[in-house]
Amino acid sequence: MERKPVAKIVLVAVLALGISVLLLWGARALILEFAWSQWANLPMATVVPEELTDTGVDAGEGKALEAFGCRAETPYSELARVEGTPAVATFTISNGRKVVLTDPATTLDIRQAFLGQADDERAREELVRVLGEEALASNHAFMTAVLKATPEDGRRFDDERRIILVGLKAALAMNGETGIFSFEWPGLRGFQFGDPAKTNRVLVQAVDSKDRPLELFFVGETEGFTQAEINRVLSTFTRE
Repeated sequence: MERKPVAKIVLVAVLALGISVLLLWGARALILEFAWSQWANLPMATVVPEELTDTGVDAGEGKALEAFGCRAETPYSELARVEGTPAVATFTISNGRKVVLTDPATTLDIRQAFLGQADDERAREELVRVLGEEALASNHAFMTAVLKATPEDGRRFDDERRIILVGLKAALAMNGETGIFSFEWPGLRGFQFGDPAKTNRVLVQAVDSKDRPLELFFVGETEGFTQAEINRVLSTFTRE
């Protein structure tokens, strides 16, 4: 669970960069050159999402995960919610495993953060010019554009769009060393960071059927989760 504070710091930094690109015309080249030097060589910068092909679902009987107006089935009869911070619902299972749901109301909406900072017509036009209308069409489209961006796609350090997207990817993909996987279930679509066959820590960033962002963590100590267990939660996830 240590990723989140670090990721938020990086995201804030990238948001600041984005606004600087939009507004600080005189310093644009220097800002972009510095950002490119920091982010282009990060290991995660070249990793792109693969479609999740392991779509089997664990059909075992279990309790439902319920919090913040969200609900999902699980195969765990021993599922229990534990006390914690108001913005996070933590559910324990067995062998030190936990499923953690961040309150969707507090989940950082990166796309909206960009749009909210572009508070006049000139800034909005520049935002569309740099990032493109397609990337800004929805939260899912924005996440897809970010995660598919790589340094190799950029021309030079002055490619504003690529630099901003790769910078955001540096934060979003922190848990994706063992793989990034795209998925789509009836009520949820998004990206899974981490292959549960290789790591005990898997992060899911997704949007619901109304394109509202949310985060789920599957964390184990000595034992992790199977993909079928994760799929059971994701495939049955609903939100009011």
